[in-house]
Amino acid sequence: MSNLEGYRGPEAWGFIVYLGLCERMGSAIRIRILEATAALESDGSIEIQGVADYTPPPEEGIAAEFETPWAGTYACTVRLSRRGAFIGLYEFAIDNLVLGNLGIDSPTPANYTFVVRLGQGNHAFRVRTHGVSFWFYSLTVFHIPELAPA
Repeated sequence: MSNLEGYRGPEAWGFIVYLGLCERMGSAIRIRILEATAALESDGSIEIQGVADYTPPPEEGIAAEFETPWAGTYACTVRLSRRGAFIGLYEFAIDNLVLGNLGIDSPTPANYTFVVRLGQGNHAFRVRTHGVSFWFYSLTVFHIPELAPA
């Protein structure tokens, strides 16, 4: 993440939001649970429990909503881990843009960072899955400033 061509390094990134279950800083709006069962854990995380016999198309997962003060490039880092013995396939999206699909096999918390251009205004970062449980810990968003033209 520290070597994005055409952009300033992490020391110049501007903090926008930190959104966890027990703490919100910046432009955090809310966390929404999407068609799933959720439980508050003692470590401050949220356990999202997918329902294996749930009929699509309802999405299961979580949406962390925030506001960007201006259009630009942003780094969105979500911290989560899988729950249970099965490797789950997770879809990461912001608004209606799918950022990627990952098979998460680590039971320990890990950070997953996506760099995306966003317009000014409200956005929803989503982690979607079907029939797989996971723990959501937080979402952190930074603005990544471009380098000045030479």
